[in-house]
Amino acid sequence: MNYRYINRVDNKTGLKCIILGLVLLVSACSEHKQIESDLKDYAERLESFTEITIEPANIELALNAPQKKSLEREIEQVFINLREFYAFNSCALNQIVAQRNTALGKMQLPSSRFIYEYQLLDEFTRCRSLLEQELQALDENNESARNKTENLISNLDSWQNTKREQFPSVWSNFITQSNEIYLSLSQSQDFIAAAPSDNFQGTRQAWQFLADSHAMQFDASDEQRPITAAELENHLKELDTSRLLARMWRTQLLIGQGLDSISPLLETYLARNTCESANDEDEIKIMQNIFKIFFADKIQPLAAELNRYHYDLAPLLNKVSDSGNLPSDFSDYVRYHAVSNHEKYSASMRNHIQLWQDIFARCN
Repeated sequence: MNYRYINRVDNKTGLKCIILGLVLLVSACSEHKQIESDLKDYAERLESFTEITIEPANIELALNAPQKKSLEREIEQVFINLREFYAFNSCALNQIVAQRNTALGKMQLPSSRFIYEYQLLDEFTRCRSLLEQELQALDENNESARNKTENLISNLDSWQNTKREQFPSVWSNFITQSNEIYLSLSQSQDFIAAAPSDNFQGTRQAWQFLADSHAMQFDASDEQRPITAAELENHLKELDTSRLLARMWRTQLLIGQGLDSISPLLETYLARNTCESANDEDEIKIMQNIFKIFFADKIQPLAAELNRYHYDLAPLLNKVSDSGNLPSDFSDYVRYHAVSNHEKYSASMRNHIQLWQDIFARCN
């Protein structure tokens, strides 16, 4: 009897948790659509009050990213003789290379390949240091052992140089071919909410990591902070979950084009209302209320957050996209939205605000 009673309580609790989770999910989804609704309400209220028609706007929100496959760089394989490969017993180099040659290793994701190549270069440096120590410890009369060690060092230097030359391409594929990064820059169905659900901090930390990853050097004299696969994958997860940049770019397209469609109404109203009568003055007071309720209280705060996100993330985006190691199509795409379209959106916002200022100054 008690067992069934507890089950009923647990079932009710579980049902409440599911309902609460669904409510939170719907709430999060709706807040990321709110700016679309706010712009619509703003336009409709202005049309209703002024009786000036706003021409239907053909708002284009497609980001038009280049095809991911077209951004991939080919990387030539480095073949190592098995006898030479197994000669490296004093370091973990043969273990790292062996992992790459397993069935799973040959199917590495771009992020896994990046970590592998990073670890490989690091191990090259460590292995060479150990071989040099062995060479110094060998008896000068032991010519055979010395020649063998010197040959290992020579082979190691050759492989290391090749891998260093390839690393920019490995990094490029990590940036352009990782689904999480690509989707975070190219695909979203909604907009920013100027709320914690935007995950700005997680996105910023992830892009800081990507910017730092490009700056890595692999000289033995450098002391690099170790990068773990877990850290990298956590950052990628943050990018994929929030897709903040795609949301930002869609938001600036929506606001910019939306205001461009509304601004002609303000221009017409400004030409019509010369504030030559008490009625004209009362009308402008009502317009001030519309401005405050629909634009100043709803659209402007979100636009301010959009600008904050943009200016905080722009230096990190520039550091990655302008590195010189990425395909030009990728860099051009990022620049188009992060620079050109942002400037266009900003111009639309400035023009719209100036029109309102001219209306407010009409009766002064």
